[in-house]
Amino acid sequence: MVPGSLLGAGSGPVPRLPGRAGEGRDQHRPDRGRRADHRLLASDHLPPARRRTAGAEGAPLRLRLLRERAEPVPGRITDRVHALLVSFTNSAVDNVREKLDEAGFGHVLANLGSREKQRGFFADQQERNARVQAFAAHVPPPPEPEALGDVDERLRGLQADERARAELRSELSAHELELQHFEQHLRGSELPELERLPLLGRPSARILDYLAESELEQLGAQPGVIRRIWKYFRYGSLRGLDPGDTDVVLRSQRAYYDKRIAELRADIARLDAKLARADFEGLAEEHRELSLRFLRARLGERYRSRSRTTHQAEKYRMSRDFKDFLRDYPAVLSTCHSLHTSLADGHLLDYLIIDEASQVHPLLAGLAMACCRNLVVVGDQHQLPPIPPEPAKELAAPEPAHHCGERSVLTSLMEIYGDELPRTLLREHYRCQPPIIGFCNKKFYGGELITYTGQHVRRPMTVVRTAEGNHMREHAEGGRSNRREIDGVEQEVIPRYCGGVAGSDIGITTPYRRQANKAGDALDVAGSATVHKFQGRQKKVVIMSTVLDETWRGRTGLTFVDQRNLINVAVSRAVERFVLVTNNAMMPTSRHIKDLVGHIRYQNPDGEVVDSAVISVFDLLYSRYSDRLRALADRIRPVTDHRSEDIAWTVLHDVLAEAPYAHLTVVTQVLLKNLFPETADLTDRQRQYVERRASVDFVLYNRVTNEPVLAVEVDGFAFHENEPAQRERDETKDQIFRTRRLPLLRLPTTGSGEPDRIRAALDAAESG
Repeated sequence: MVPGSLLGAGSGPVPRLPGRAGEGRDQHRPDRGRRADHRLLASDHLPPARRRTAGAEGAPLRLRLLRERAEPVPGRITDRVHALLVSFTNSAVDNVREKLDEAGFGHVLANLGSREKQRGFFADQQERNARVQAFAAHVPPPPEPEALGDVDERLRGLQADERARAELRSELSAHELELQHFEQHLRGSELPELERLPLLGRPSARILDYLAESELEQLGAQPGVIRRIWKYFRYGSLRGLDPGDTDVVLRSQRAYYDKRIAELRADIARLDAKLARADFEGLAEEHRELSLRFLRARLGERYRSRSRTTHQAEKYRMSRDFKDFLRDYPAVLSTCHSLHTSLADGHLLDYLIIDEASQVHPLLAGLAMACCRNLVVVGDQHQLPPIPPEPAKELAAPEPAHHCGERSVLTSLMEIYGDELPRTLLREHYRCQPPIIGFCNKKFYGGELITYTGQHVRRPMTVVRTAEGNHMREHAEGGRSNRREIDGVEQEVIPRYCGGVAGSDIGITTPYRRQANKAGDALDVAGSATVHKFQGRQKKVVIMSTVLDETWRGRTGLTFVDQRNLINVAVSRAVERFVLVTNNAMMPTSRHIKDLVGHIRYQNPDGEVVDSAVISVFDLLYSRYSDRLRALADRIRPVTDHRSEDIAWTVLHDVLAEAPYAHLTVVTQVLLKNLFPETADLTDRQRQYVERRASVDFVLYNRVTNEPVLAVEVDGFAFHENEPAQRERDETKDQIFRTRRLPLLRLPTTGSGEPDRIRAALDAAESG
């Protein structure tokens, strides 16, 4: 999946849908005798697009991206190119109409759908015809294709630089946040200065290389003469440096953060200067204006050659009249439900665009797909699925991919056609504050999104928990509510976190309709709705009420409230601030809400104090360190050394690839002092062990919250069981982990069934 034009992805061989569209329809249909060539395109995720290219941020952006990316091809807009955009809700359709209206193209749209909308559309024809007349009379000539092509070529190169800058800014923010946690970890420690050590003046990657190589030497690798000479030229003089001293390692880790942050800032400054010199913003605006001018000129040419027609609602769907209607209105908007009342029987439009496709079930989509030659499906499989119609629940699906109760048209098409289906992942995100979309990105999108928004709100994510007690109420007539959470929103959240924000910009969302209604009655805000109703909308501030308490009745609702798609939609509706209002225990038995709470805590290192002697894993440091350590180990150690750890590494990754453990990741050779910074309560022997660069083979941790879940040690017989001194060190390590209540799983090389043992240990750790 690569970013780019959705329509552009349709070139080349494409799969066909089974059967003929429109077969057996009216014999006078315009496309009589033609087979519908359905070209399928899908987008897994369509995050918001550029504000500067089309209107206000957060509007439906599917057509916007198509228009922005489409290349100016002479003759592209002709009398026979007609498009139909459908969506599940009227609000989604209206958003597209509003944005095209703002851009000056509202007169080319037939905003149909319900009978009420149709009456309004046909009643406004005279005013619309006058707008078309004025538009056609004052359209400037189109720009030269070469001029637009030149601007487009220059802009594309600069857009690559802008994307690189966005990625660097995200990495910089992540390193700065992780450094705050690292400094908290070092608080009270007196590290050696080492200011004259040449190593600390080397690039960040060189510092990691030294840490990896010195770790291997601690594990028994012996560098020869040539290797020692090579190290001198690579790292500088290391005289007097004790690589086994934990404080030396911590000082080197601190130097890594300083160097990497400085490198990122320098790279960003270089790209800032390059984009400024090229006037990137001005060039983007010029490209937009030339593109709009080209489109206006082609439309003006279209309408200048035609007289204005007043169409009749009762007759426009007749075959000949409908062809004339489409010449005046080449783009038709409708909901899926109302489509059959908007089009002439049997007429094939050139393009069908299904927006918010995750909410459209295959039964509804099938009606629309029978009306088109080319299909573009725009949606997000990680958002809420459609609610199937009642009759569909009783019908047996011909095959699982067509199941209306379990599939949307997006997931159905992806399942049927697999990799044959051309698809484009549009990775750019321009709406939410980085920490807000950062949770969704790490949790649901595998880190594939690129955030272009800069963070201008302090602490944009917050958890507010109610006082202790069981406050949920389950109503005899159905539904659940929690008055204490509503009171918390009214008395604490809105006064404290919504200062200066208009009520119309605050949204209250919850999984339960009864809670949404009660919140709407009690609070002076414009939007209070269930998460399902909030899909496709956005607010500056979104407050989510989880409703449930920790009674057994409360926990019966956890499967519903803790759905991954529901949490994703709720969080990603917030533009500037997200507030989670939940019970006092913060739903510890949940999966996704628990990760959300952990993410918010990690984003606020100076906020709420968490009573734990085990700290989060330094993800950026150790993920890069692990990569370098393993690559270096493969080069310099004998093939047979630590082969058991290589096997364990593979087994761990195989287990973590399974769905129940997809939220976890693993790093290797983690310093105990990085996990357990406080050593005052350890025995002298345990403290001395930690201070001599003691590490653990593997740490498995939550990729969203960075909280460690399980440590793993691989024990070879000759080194661990047959060496009394090593057995003593192992017992010391076991004691430290027991004291800190972090589970430690030992995998002997003479054992078997490692995958099952790892799964059992993970399940026990996460349930405890």
